[in-house]
Amino acid sequence: MADTVPDLLEIRHAYGDGTSVLKRGLEATPLVVRKHALAEDEVITFSSWRGGRKALTVFHFHPAFPPAEREAYMRDHEEGHALLAEYLAEREDERRNRWRQVRTAAKRAGTTLHALAAAAVVSTLHGPMR
Repeated sequence: MADTVPDLLEIRHAYGDGTSVLKRGLEATPLVVRKHALAEDEVITFSSWRGGRKALTVFHFHPAFPPAEREAYMRDHEEGHALLAEYLAEREDERRNRWRQVRTAAKRAGTTLHALAAAAVVSTLHGPMR
């Protein structure tokens, strides 16, 4: 029974930028093979964000894909890492835009308060305006 293929391969891949991807590999079902016209040497991957700096990538291997090569294939491909890098870059851009909006609103509020304070000083020093 040494030739049996495990039902699920699982690898945690940590990258140097502080992100990590959980990679899971499994044999594609006949429905997936037919639906996606999966050739014997092909693999379909699906990736999703898991929160924070983590992602999940699932590899669906054609049943004829050599079992001995599956783990190496999973280690070599970085679909989840690419998705994660893109997602984190978008979140950083959104954060920068929010801070820019906060600073702009604070400047406007400061200008308004300055004008109100100036009016109060003029009113106090010169009496009510007519």
